[in-house]
Amino acid sequence: MAKKRKSTPLPKAPAAKEAKQLIEPTRIDRLLGRNPNQEQTRHEREAAVQRLIVMSVVAAAVVIGILLVIAFVVDGIVRPSQNVATVSGESISVGDYQQRVRIERALQIELINDALNDIVEENGVTVDEAGNFVLQQQPYATYWSELNTSDVMGLRVLDDMVDDKLIAAAAAELGVTVTDEDVQAYIDDLIGYDPEAVALIGTDPTATPEPTITPTPFVSPTPTTEPTATTAPTATPTIEGATPIPTATATVTPAPTEAVPTRSAEEVRTQFENQKQSFISEVARLSGASESAVLDVIRARALRKAVADHLSGSAEDETLYADARHILVETEEQAQDIIAALEGGESFGDLARAASTDTGSGANGGELGWAAVSNYVEPFANAVRDAEIGAIVGPVESEFGYHIIQVRAKENREATEAEIERAKDLVLTDWIDEVRTAAEGSYETTNAWASNIPQSPNFIYHAR
Repeated sequence: MAKKRKSTPLPKAPAAKEAKQLIEPTRIDRLLGRNPNQEQTRHEREAAVQRLIVMSVVAAAVVIGILLVIAFVVDGIVRPSQNVATVSGESISVGDYQQRVRIERALQIELINDALNDIVEENGVTVDEAGNFVLQQQPYATYWSELNTSDVMGLRVLDDMVDDKLIAAAAAELGVTVTDEDVQAYIDDLIGYDPEAVALIGTDPTATPEPTITPTPFVSPTPTTEPTATTAPTATPTIEGATPIPTATATVTPAPTEAVPTRSAEEVRTQFENQKQSFISEVARLSGASESAVLDVIRARALRKAVADHLSGSAEDETLYADARHILVETEEQAQDIIAALEGGESFGDLARAASTDTGSGANGGELGWAAVSNYVEPFANAVRDAEIGAIVGPVESEFGYHIIQVRAKENREATEAEIERAKDLVLTDWIDEVRTAAEGSYETTNAWASNIPQSPNFIYHAR
């Protein structure tokens, strides 16, 4: 049997290498310029990281820049273009409102500074001593309060801006307008400049043109006098945080000074003209507004004064004074009990001392003494004006509570300049209320004003 022939096997072909799977580059890989399928050196890796850091910083800067642009657009364009009010279809923007608040603040700052400088120059006292006196007088106490209570000023300015537009339309119907000369005359009043009195210097020994700090017809909230109003102790305002001088009453004692040569009428006139221009320029500088914008605000106030003069006609030469007493209680029920006790023969004075919440007059048996009726709050003044002598009147409700009133006597007296101006203010206030009522529905306000009240400029004293 033949042997089976062995065959020599052929060498096996080497197995084909498995193809390497490619990795899809990620976004980060593409940003770094990195190929995940290619081995990188350390230098390349560090360079890639550096590129990532740089691009991150650039991206952050771009985002911040975009946010800043958005903030600028919102604060500089969007927000100022929002409306705080609309009057007869005419809008009052946030931007206009903010400018008006700044002008109002600057006006008050300059008026306080002028009053302080008058006291310092005329009496030779320190600024702090002058401040202790001036800031307790009207209208400067109101100015100081508004400068330190922004929401109060903010609301007052909003009301003024609405009223200004209503008044302008209503004044035109009355035929009342103001000229540039009227505006300048109003500024004269603000700074205490009386051109007629100045012209008499050297010819009339009674001429007294020097500025004083008597209240000026400045359109702003003026507190109405409460019968024998008593104020709680408050911190005396100081200038630039200085410690107040411990005085029992607000008085200014003139320091001995050398005689000052009498100035000519021309010198005094020049001083006031310079002061007037400086006043407007400083208000514009402080508020960041133009001088024409400042004059527009003053023009609106001059128009109010012109309307008041028109409505009042020739000023009354006399004003009504009354000698009255009252008992003030919190509720109408208490007032009725007081009236019943008086009708039962109880003493008015004893009841006032025992029950009146007006502790000032109450301690004196309710006596208010002689006072101009126009100085009282409106409900009280109306009751006194209409009351018969000796009659018990009430209860009369006011913002302070319920009054039981007895008028002891009345008489007309020659009116002072301040009383005449106050009477005009009351007439103007009533007229503005009527104008607002008639225009109801033609104007509306928004809440945008409340979050956009400027807090500047702030008060800083400066010598004249």
